[in-house]
Amino acid sequence: MEITGYQTESTTMVISSSRWKKRITFIIAYGVLVLTTLPIILMYLWLLVSSFFEKMKFGFIPVHFTLENWEFLWTNVEHGGSMLPSIWRATWNSFVFSGTLTILEVHEC
Repeated sequence: MEITGYQTESTTMVISSSRWKKRITFIIAYGVLVLTTLPIILMYLWLLVSSFFEKMKFGFIPVHFTLENWEFLWTNVEHGGSMLPSIWRATWNSFVFSGTLTILEVHEC
């Protein structure tokens, strides 16, 4: 029996069969990941879309576009009889605080 560099049909079938077995595990894993994350992604998408509308017809058809739910980005918010500062002030304070702590921690090294 002479050994050559050519593959026979049986070795080609074994190679393609082993490739398929390796791929099937990835296909199953990604299928499970898609099935588990798709509802979460769709719920966040529905939440984002519904925030731009006053109400939803039949629970999923948007009606009457509004930016009322996003008003906190450009105005002060009244809550419980008191005025809360704009979200940008709180964001700036958080940025300064986290940046200062980062610099202090890196400087200690």
